[in-house]
Amino acid sequence: MTFSKSGTGIPMWNWARTHQFTASNLASPTSIAGVQSVLDGSELRGESVRCIGSRHSFTDIADGTTLLDLSRLPERFEISDDRSSVTVGAAMTYARLAELLQEPQLALANMASLPHISIAGAVATATHGSGNRNGNLATAVRSLQVVTSGGEVSEVQRGEADFDGCVVSLGALGAVTAIELDVQPTYDVAQQVHEGVSWGTFVDGFGKIFASAYSVSGFTDWVEPPNLWTKRRLDQAEPDHASLHDGSPAKRAHHPVPTEQPDACTEQFDRAGIWSDRLPHFRASHKPSMGAEVQSEFFVAQADSGSVIEAMRSIGTELADVLMVGEIRTVASDQLWLSPTFDRNSLALHFTWHHDVAAATSAAHLVATTLAPFAPRPHWGKVFSPRAHDFVALYPRLADARRVFTEWDPAGVFQNSWTRRNIL
Repeated sequence: MTFSKSGTGIPMWNWARTHQFTASNLASPTSIAGVQSVLDGSELRGESVRCIGSRHSFTDIADGTTLLDLSRLPERFEISDDRSSVTVGAAMTYARLAELLQEPQLALANMASLPHISIAGAVATATHGSGNRNGNLATAVRSLQVVTSGGEVSEVQRGEADFDGCVVSLGALGAVTAIELDVQPTYDVAQQVHEGVSWGTFVDGFGKIFASAYSVSGFTDWVEPPNLWTKRRLDQAEPDHASLHDGSPAKRAHHPVPTEQPDACTEQFDRAGIWSDRLPHFRASHKPSMGAEVQSEFFVAQADSGSVIEAMRSIGTELADVLMVGEIRTVASDQLWLSPTFDRNSLALHFTWHHDVAAATSAAHLVATTLAPFAPRPHWGKVFSPRAHDFVALYPRLADARRVFTEWDPAGVFQNSWTRRNIL
């Protein structure tokens, strides 16, 4: 096990360089026993321990006194006897998991827009893709293996009491070391971009448009009408897009940010490919999105889509100097207590801001206050203004989640300043 200490902090940033970690300790165990020895070691008493993965969050959510890096644990990949699930190491990225699933011809139901993220981090923050029938990535979890703050190895499975409070844990449960995920037989997807969809058609036909493919995204700056990115499964029927909207198939490849070259993006032009090469917007072999950016995202009820879009368009010009691009997606409801899509089919509004945290936070506050009538829930791993949200009202099971975190971690070892600001 590697364990380093520094009185001046570890010189480490998140992926977009919007947060520099303040932790003074970094532990990189090479075994579960090593994880246990870190967590029951007396040197950590009274300190804040947080697991660090691919660092694709944008705030101090993963910061603490000690960072626990699980990427040096032995790689784990086990297929269940009935081929309906796989158990993997929590630090594994979705890109690596997709590679391992190719030979046994298995697949995940969905992917986020980039495959570079760690599975545990995506699950803990309810990161998602798009699709009316697709839940966020945490909904695929069947079980979690957790090393608690007392050094014990525990497991919680789907169907058990409090399972729904353990999955989207925001890092407050313990050190998640392995995750069992639902899988299914592999499938192919074809991706197409449509240009020139008018706002009137987009709003009036929203329900049919977002039901027209397995995964649908609309990219816009909230002034100009959106481009549609549709990802259709070849083993499922698809309606005729020409009858749904007034857009036309793009003749050039697109990047979500209009000023950028599309080399980093997954293949378009309705060309078929394996699920993992089409569901993400970005290729695993390339830098995702812009890199130097800030992100925010808010979830509202899909039933309010027309009014929400109208409200967002009313502030489009105010966002222009800060916003690179916005994305509109849909996500199916779930019963995970701290999931932003808890108990409602959701419209997800994503924002890629220029690399200015203060300006992005101010813009995110404007978005949240504009959407206040629609009870917006922010993405936990991205930038938002806590004073714009009443989390007790937004999350009916918040008190239950707090109880679960206290029961698993009575000493509060896995709490940090972020959790105390937002969920405690």
